[in-house]
Amino acid sequence: MDNLQKYSGIDNFRIICALLVVGIHTYPLSVINDELNFIVFHIFARVAVPFFLMATGYFIVPKYLININDVRKPTLPVNFLRKTSLIYFGASLLYLPVSIYAGYYSGNIIASIFSNILFDGMFYHLWYLPASIIGVLVLYLLAYRFSFRVIICITVFLYFIGLFRDSYYGIISGIPIIDTFYTTIFQLFSYTRNGILFAPVFLALGGWIAQTQQKQSKKMNIIGFIISLLIMSAEGILIYTCGISRHDSMYIFLLPCMYFLFCTLLQCHGRSFPAIRDVSLYIYILHPMMIVALHSGIKILGLNGLFISNNMLNFFIVSFLSILLSAVIIKVFNVYKLLRIQPPRHFVPPLQGGEFLKVVTTPVPLTTSP
Repeated sequence: MDNLQKYSGIDNFRIICALLVVGIHTYPLSVINDELNFIVFHIFARVAVPFFLMATGYFIVPKYLININDVRKPTLPVNFLRKTSLIYFGASLLYLPVSIYAGYYSGNIIASIFSNILFDGMFYHLWYLPASIIGVLVLYLLAYRFSFRVIICITVFLYFIGLFRDSYYGIISGIPIIDTFYTTIFQLFSYTRNGILFAPVFLALGGWIAQTQQKQSKKMNIIGFIISLLIMSAEGILIYTCGISRHDSMYIFLLPCMYFLFCTLLQCHGRSFPAIRDVSLYIYILHPMMIVALHSGIKILGLNGLFISNNMLNFFIVSFLSILLSAVIIKVFNVYKLLRIQPPRHFVPPLQGGEFLKVVTTPVPLTTSP
């Protein structure tokens, strides 16, 4: 079984997660019911970004950072860090005009730029890229001092620190000592979704699954995922009803839910396509630009009444445009790579009649000297 078949469940689910992220930012089901939209895109869809982090951890952690079966010093995954940094730099340049227009750099400009570059992202969805980079660096530092089991415990603890500034904010809000603690650390970043509190646990969990080779059956993984998802749904609905959340990207039962989901996907084998990984990444990066372009086009054409209130239609159009532009970019890159590998040959003019006869009638030697 080749890698495309072996990891087809992981690769194919990337597209689903990319579209779930589009749904988080376009509220498609709000045309039916706001509560239904919350359940689908603010509870179920919260598996999307952790899945991407776990996929990164699955392939990066055992090879570079922590290997249970081999006692060796961790090494930096330089290629991953370089590639992710370049993608982040390019995406930041792309969204720089929009972010300035949206007022991302208000107040203390230097502090705002520092916070956005390292933690919050240069636009609202780009936080994932620096979170991946910093999360990998956090695991790299922890791997020098602690065993994998201790690292899992530390990253879970960091996740729970973030949890009480996210979905469970209302429980600790107003307690003086805790409020002071959170006010201090959150001067560095605005949200808990970053490379310190959010990303490390999912990167570590992906690496743990890769090395421990979980033995439970596919049926048990599916049952575990369904039960965890149902409990997480009840958790999210309770938090929503009580109104205690500051944000809704972190749930307690998101951790077991992601564990069983990832194990299930690893046991799904079938057909996959190499371009899926790139398409899902481009959809994630480009879809806010498509949202901006769509809304600008709607205003110019005077179609506000048809589109602005129809979030479902917005979702499908933004998804279609994002996929289309992703396919175009991949095609352009493939042509560019092909031209670099196989540069076009020099033009050879066609032979004239006499020259053609000369070439055809010239005897070919039976042996050639080396």
